[in-house]
Amino acid sequence: MPLRPALSLLPWLLGALLPAPAAALQIEQLSPQGEVQQPRQIRVRFDRPAMRFGDPLAPAPLLPHCEPARYGAGQGRWTQAQEWVYDFEQPLPSGVRCRLDPKPAFRAQDGQSLPSGAPYHFDTGGPRVQRLRPYEGSAIEENQHFVLKLDTPATVESLKAVLGCTLPGVGERVPVELLHGSARTEALRAAGLTPPRDETQRDETGGKHTGQTTEAAGKAEESQQWVALRYQRRLSPGAAMQLHIGPGLRSPNGLQTRDRQRFGFSVREPLRAEMHCERENARSACLPIRPISVHFNAPVPRRLARLLRLQHGAETLEPRLEDERTAASAEDDRDGDGHDRLVQTLHFPPPFAEGGRYTLKMPAELRDASGRSLANAEQFPLEVGVADMPPLAKFAMAPFGIIERFAQGPEDSALLPVTLRRVEAGLAAQQLQIDRLDASRSDAEIIEWLHKVGGYQSWHVERSTAQEDVGAPLPPPLGPDEEMVESRSVSLLQGRPGLQTIALPGAREGDTRPFEVIGIPLQPGFHVLEIASQALGRALLDERYGPGRRFYTRTTALVTNLGVHFKQGRENALAWVTTLDQGQPVADARVRISDCEGDLVAEALTDAQGIARFEAVPREAPECKWPWGAEDTAGYFVSARARHRGIEDMAFTWSSWQRGIEAWRFNVPTGYDDSPELRAHTVMDRSLLRAGETLSMKHFLRAETRPQAGGFALPARNPDTLVITHVGSAQEYTQPLD
Repeated sequence: MPLRPALSLLPWLLGALLPAPAAALQIEQLSPQGEVQQPRQIRVRFDRPAMRFGDPLAPAPLLPHCEPARYGAGQGRWTQAQEWVYDFEQPLPSGVRCRLDPKPAFRAQDGQSLPSGAPYHFDTGGPRVQRLRPYEGSAIEENQHFVLKLDTPATVESLKAVLGCTLPGVGERVPVELLHGSARTEALRAAGLTPPRDETQRDETGGKHTGQTTEAAGKAEESQQWVALRYQRRLSPGAAMQLHIGPGLRSPNGLQTRDRQRFGFSVREPLRAEMHCERENARSACLPIRPISVHFNAPVPRRLARLLRLQHGAETLEPRLEDERTAASAEDDRDGDGHDRLVQTLHFPPPFAEGGRYTLKMPAELRDASGRSLANAEQFPLEVGVADMPPLAKFAMAPFGIIERFAQGPEDSALLPVTLRRVEAGLAAQQLQIDRLDASRSDAEIIEWLHKVGGYQSWHVERSTAQEDVGAPLPPPLGPDEEMVESRSVSLLQGRPGLQTIALPGAREGDTRPFEVIGIPLQPGFHVLEIASQALGRALLDERYGPGRRFYTRTTALVTNLGVHFKQGRENALAWVTTLDQGQPVADARVRISDCEGDLVAEALTDAQGIARFEAVPREAPECKWPWGAEDTAGYFVSARARHRGIEDMAFTWSSWQRGIEAWRFNVPTGYDDSPELRAHTVMDRSLLRAGETLSMKHFLRAETRPQAGGFALPARNPDTLVITHVGSAQEYTQPLD
């Protein structure tokens, strides 16, 4: 009797000594679930590590089953010890159901299996439009056919129920007509879409199939993936319409859309032809040196467009089509399939007779690609007037150019070319030369003028800005709220001290200067030039400025025999000064580096090799904003002054002038930060690894230094964390650094 209590405790004691069974492996997160569009991947995450990461023989925990079965193909892989993904071979289209079943034979690394239960489900919803012809938002014909490719077949019954159109003024959905048979096949081919072979054969044979069972043929007749339809009435030109699909578009397995798909279109305007040409102003006739173009608002066959003619007396001109360099011909009017080539624009090349009258004639048989005739045919034949050659005063370089001092010869003066045509006699140029000797003042003036003239190259400037820059009253505003003024209607030089007038070569009495190029002689230095012309003002400026309006054309020019080359690094910079005529270095030249407002940053003299060296020039130059609408500038202004051939000469460059010679064009690595570049390199004990093995690494980190200091040095501060990423799986390992 006394032994019985002790024996009754034995099972309890044995149970306490044995380990407790581990909890079953659970799925912590799984996606996708429910309805999702075009899934590419299944991702499963477990509540704890299930497999040893990197084991190529690790089994899959789940088995996907999709309907239709052909969409379930893919490959599974473990991306982490507790995460498994399954990548489909292609994104799943609409109309697919998938189920995920736990594999009974799967065992985690601790021996646990997944609990059996209800499988996971997801689907991709009903059919959706994958391609549409014509494209959404495009202009359509009055009796347009629409072609749709769905991402999965839809039942014909649901297509008839959910397809429709809406029009302005029509308060209800207007049904559309589905095309069948040869009409559907032709609509698909016209849209450039090729349906599957069995669908094409079914249409062309009226539903009779060869080599298919009656059941398969019947199912194919009940659903379509390639849909052709048309509106049941003729649309009005210029109207807007919408094509509606759904909700309720259903796939053969019963999945259907829940939302409505809308596609908007506009019906094209009637066929019209328009003549275009460039003019001096809106009141002038066509320029004789620019093409006369004809544009159709819809494509027309090339063979008909070639029949347009431009008549001038006994002369008949033929057109050139869009990208042609020669007169149009009949050789390529059709493509390789025998279809008409289409065009929308053609032009008649210049020159045209000055003051001539031309007649633009349209062929009576002209039709567009849809067979429509011209809606504005009554406007043709159309009389086209051609003006005389317009006046012109144009500098060869604007808003800035460099003139080599000895380009014409060692004894000749430098000349700035200017082209004149049909301007008044007695034309003069106003010229302002900046003092090239006083560097502290002239550099700032040069910078200001460069940006001011560049800003006034735009057609308009703000009136408040012009009032500060112009030394004379501004033209009156053209409207009560006019805040802008035409930049070419005001003078930037008038009233300034030191202004010089250069008389241009005069024309003979009665000569209207049809065309000539003259040279304006300039002395070494920086110049601002301006020409005022009443002839240009009458042609190009608004007539509300009055009969005495003048048009101002302007530029800046540097006359020099010095070339300045500037190179900036992270720790220092240098400038190299040479002559332009012989390419020889210039010694004892005073080189000045200024910021974009003209304030001094550094200054030095060139040595016998023409090189000036600078220390501690900030890597990033300050950025300046200018009020004239000119481009903002971030860079250094580098000027050089030297006595050369008995004359004080000067030249300059901007550190941002590197178009065409950027370092990246020549595969030269370049750093742009103020801090030194860091270089990291890893040495591994081996490159061939097996799953589960330990890999040893050694990491080297160095900072770039000047070559005189050895090229590399220890960085001033080491990073706090090392991150190692496995490229194949994107798995990351982090390690703190002391």
